[in-house]
Amino acid sequence: MTDGAPFYVARRELTADPDQVWSVISDFGGLSRWSEAITACSADGNEAGALRTVMVGEAEIRERLEAIDHTARFLRYRPISGSSLPFEGFFATMQLAALDDGRTAIAWSVFGTPTIEPDKARDMLAKRYAFRLNELEACLDRGAA
Repeated sequence: MTDGAPFYVARRELTADPDQVWSVISDFGGLSRWSEAITACSADGNEAGALRTVMVGEAEIRERLEAIDHTARFLRYRPISGSSLPFEGFFATMQLAALDDGRTAIAWSVFGTPTIEPDKARDMLAKRYAFRLNELEACLDRGAA
């Protein structure tokens, strides 16, 4: 569903079932529902082409939902303004897969070319996406989904 290999992939196995996880991550305007770092989030829809505004403190980031497939549980989004990530051509994908025991595997992939040293970019992404996946897992575990 994407061209080329990702620069970085954060993977996690979640105890929640795929439908529960998908209901959270496919809500394009619901990022603040599961990420405490997000002070506000709103979107003009949940289908391809939707725009969302994400507030992180006083910083405003605008992102576009480029693709979403509810059957495959896949989405792709791209920042269009305000992102501080040191990348050119950045976009991200989230892909869910059902595991045999009712759990869910998630792969959150980052595409683009870093504008800083690649190892530093990987370290930054590893911390950022581990934190976000911890937040998602905590949200799911407390039944806030």
